[in-house]
Amino acid sequence: MCIRDRFFEAPTLGTIRVVPPRKIEPARTYPLIVMLHGHGANPANYAGFFESAGAELDAFVVAPYGPHHVIHRQGHGYSWYPEPWLWREVRTAASATGDPEDRLAAIDESERRAAHRYVLAAIDAVTEAYPVDPDRGFVLGHSEGGGVAYGLGLEHPERFRGVIVVGARLRAVDATPENLAAAAGRLRVLVCHSRQDERVEFAHAKVAHETLRDAGIESRLAAYAGGHGMTEPLARTIDRWIRGS
Repeated sequence: MCIRDRFFEAPTLGTIRVVPPRKIEPARTYPLIVMLHGHGANPANYAGFFESAGAELDAFVVAPYGPHHVIHRQGHGYSWYPEPWLWREVRTAASATGDPEDRLAAIDESERRAAHRYVLAAIDAVTEAYPVDPDRGFVLGHSEGGGVAYGLGLEHPERFRGVIVVGARLRAVDATPENLAAAAGRLRVLVCHSRQDERVEFAHAKVAHETLRDAGIESRLAAYAGGHGMTEPLARTIDRWIRGS
């Protein structure tokens, strides 16, 4: 497996893990699949997800490192948002100063938009450096990264051919009437969720699928076995869906 790291300019200097197609032909462009990892995870595991599962996508697969470093029992990883303990401190401080709830919402919105800018900057860097087809971009997010993927797809439907979400919730702040209306008829979404998911209940996937479908967005709900993680059968399901998009 050929994996490369590339730096890009964002609100902070970031790194992308890049897996190119096995053979790059001259004068040809390729689909782009952006993999957004879960909280505290290693992006390298996501970048090689399809190849390790035996799904040879003829595409560039890239996995940006989340902008926040996370230390945990298994070692370290990355996140799209600040650590939960930091959020608790921010909320406690805001409450102590008598700041209203809308102040806390503003902080959350600022972090959400910062994550979006970070990923879009990574996509722009890859598109500039490699022969990527700008009309065949996909964003795939798992867990925390799935929430970011929902938001990116709904707020920027013109940037993506499709969105794949694994084991995540669709937040109300992303599924606004305005966002849903803008994405209707333009965006395709594959909602993947394990019925044995021990972190995010399967019911959240059903709600997301129905919300998208009712808004006129093409959505497919794919149930799989294996808990909160990403499995080889799931890779093949996603592979077939992307190829048909």
